[in-house]
Amino acid sequence: MKRLIILFNFIVFALGFGQGKHTTIVIADGYAHYQTGKSESQVRDEALFQAKRTALEKVKTRIRSISRVDQNTLTYDIIETDAEGSIRILETQDFGFNQRNQYHVRIRVEVEHTLPFEQDTTTLAIYKIPLLTVRVWTNQKRYHPGEKMQIYFQGNKPYYALVLYKTIRGEWIQILPNPKRLSNHFASGETILLPNAEDPFDLIASSPFGMEEVIVLASTKQMTPDHVRKNASGYFIIDKDIQEYLDSTKKMLPEKDSFEEGVEMFQTSCMIEIVE
Repeated sequence: MKRLIILFNFIVFALGFGQGKHTTIVIADGYAHYQTGKSESQVRDEALFQAKRTALEKVKTRIRSISRVDQNTLTYDIIETDAEGSIRILETQDFGFNQRNQYHVRIRVEVEHTLPFEQDTTTLAIYKIPLLTVRVWTNQKRYHPGEKMQIYFQGNKPYYALVLYKTIRGEWIQILPNPKRLSNHFASGETILLPNAEDPFDLIASSPFGMEEVIVLASTKQMTPDHVRKNASGYFIIDKDIQEYLDSTKKMLPEKDSFEEGVEMFQTSCMIEIVE
C-alpha cells in the first residue's frame, strides 16, 4: 500500500509537566429560591454561582480521594482566585423554576488544577502523580530537510489521546486517530510511536522554515471530535477554530457512567521548529 508522506519538519523538546494542564470535566447543578424583590435574572445568577461552587467541590473531593490511595502523592491546588477563576463553562442548561420555586441550572465545566513541583521529564516522574499525566518526546531534538521524525508518548494510567498538528501555514491536522488508525486507547506505561506501520503517512522534514505546534489531549474517557473531515490525502483536517474543536470535544464529556465522578484530562503542547 502506498503511504502518504506528510512533509513536516520540527524541533520538539522533551516536555516538562509544568507545560501541561491538568483539568477535570464535570457536570454540576445549582439551585436558588425565588425571593421577593429579585428579578428572574438575579435568581438565575445565584443558581449559576451555586452550580460553580458544586463543580469545584466535586473536583476537590475527587482529588482528595485519589490522593488517599496514592502513597507518593504530591499536593494539588484548585486554581481558586474566585468562584469563576478556576472553571470554564463549556455548556449551560436552564430548567427554569421547579415545583419548589427554585431556579435550576446545570453546567458542564472544565476545572483546572495545578501541581507545584520541579519540572521533571523522566519516565519515573509521571508515576508519582496521581492524576492523568502524559509524557511526550521525539527521537531527536532537531530535524533537517529529508529526516524522518518520530513522536513518542506515554501515560501514567489508561487513557485516550488525540494528537493534533499545526502546520506553518496555520492548518490543523488530527494525526491520531486517523482513517487508518482509529484506535486511540492506550495502557498505562505503554510507549506509543507515531507514526507506526498502521499510519497512512510518514513525517518527513521539509521547508518552509518556521515554528509549528503539536497538541496532545488525553482523557480517561473516549473523546469524539465532530469538527474533522477526511481530505483527499487520507488524513483528518480540522475545519474549525482549534479552541472550538477542543471545546466541542470536551462538551461530550462526561457520559452517563461518569456523571458524578467527572473525567480527568491532560493537555500539553510543544512548539516545533523547522531548521535549515
